Amino acid sequence: GALVTGAWLMEKYLACWRNSGELFEHALFVTEGNWMALGQYGLWIEDKGDAAKADKQLSEAQKLWKEALGYYDQSVAAAPLYASMYHNRGNILFKIRDLKGAEEAYRMAVQLTPQSWESQFQLGQLLAVERRIKEGLPFLEAAAKLKPDLFEAHAVLADVYVQLNNFAGAHDEAVKALTITPGDARMQSIKAQCEAAMQFQPGMQGR
Repeated sequence: GALVTGAWLMEKYLACWRNSGELFEHALFVTEGNWMALGQYGLWIEDKGDAAKADKQLSEAQKLWKEALGYYDQSVAAAPLYASMYHNRGNILFKIRDLKGAEEAYRMAVQLTPQSWESQFQLGQLLAVERRIKEGLPFLEAAAKLKPDLFEAHAVLADVYVQLNNFAGAHDEAVKALTITPGDARMQSIKAQCEAAMQFQPGMQGR
């Protein structure tokens, strides 16, 4: 419909000007509650925070990330069914080490858009970081299925399967990862270790 077309055109237009803070400030000034402009402005500020971190300006990075979070929060309030902003909130909250908040945001993003491999992957990784490996496994598996050419998805799954003593699964994921990035030393090592484990400890292949 007309609303969908208008939103699509606006998103394309804003994407072309992502690096222009003045554009977003103007859009926010002339259109109150513009969820897309709020989100794009948050992305612009988040990028500045990432750049500050790269320059080892950690306190400035934290300040900018928290500022970006405020715009994401406003965007979510204006359009609570826009999954991408929950994903962006999760990324920011993870960066500032609010893992509980990040998990909630990623879960909402997955609920709204189950086909988003990014949200599935980030949620699975977060749970793995918190040592809730079995809980995170279905999300990592979903991400690998949704994005089969993503090296990181298979590599993380290989590591997770090793921790679960699922050597057959780890071996399969290491092989898939090596198909994408043949020279990766970590995946070559996991592949070799799993082959040895399956040969000498066949009873430990299951989850």
